[in-house]
Amino acid sequence: MLKRRVLLVGVVALALLLLLGSSAWASYHVGNTRSRGYGVKADISTPASAPYVGFSGQSSWVSTAGPTYWVQTGWRYYDGWSAAKSYWEYKLPTGHQLYHMSDQAWNFTRNYCITLLDDGNWQVKVNGTPKGAWGAGVLAAPQEPVRAESESHASDVELRTWFNNVQYRGTTTWFNFNENGWIAEGPYWVNVTYLYKYQSYGP
Repeated sequence: MLKRRVLLVGVVALALLLLLGSSAWASYHVGNTRSRGYGVKADISTPASAPYVGFSGQSSWVSTAGPTYWVQTGWRYYDGWSAAKSYWEYKLPTGHQLYHMSDQAWNFTRNYCITLLDDGNWQVKVNGTPKGAWGAGVLAAPQEPVRAESESHASDVELRTWFNNVQYRGTTTWFNFNENGWIAEGPYWVNVTYLYKYQSYGP
């Protein structure tokens, strides 16, 4: 009888761990997608004050297509951090890299950009300053799609992020996002002003 109780407790504990583990790794996306482009950029603001993130975190970014290989840049904020941080990230056949840059103050805006170079690399820029370039021969141009989104890693994370001047690049010229490629997962939604100006919001 005691063995059965111990076994039952063990099974329940394992089920709880799996449930908590799966929710801890959940990811919710909110934003807009353009079907293709030779680049993507946006002015991405931090909230007026530190958002609630529980034991998890959030990020707001522009990105090439994925899901296999991609380049991304924006800001992110996680439990225990004193401030949001600008970052760039990529996943390529050579591996995965994530690099944090300077803090981005609350209620502050930076322009994040990924654009195609003549050598075939995709270059990250923050406020117009180049930060690195990767992906030649792996990320074909144009990328399909290009994205500007917030990402929450738990359903209780508070999102309050403005995206403005969200643009994609044609072969040489930048244009405002012009497609209704909206995504709003879980308890989050998009407060839309224009196709190129919107706020990720919730829960």
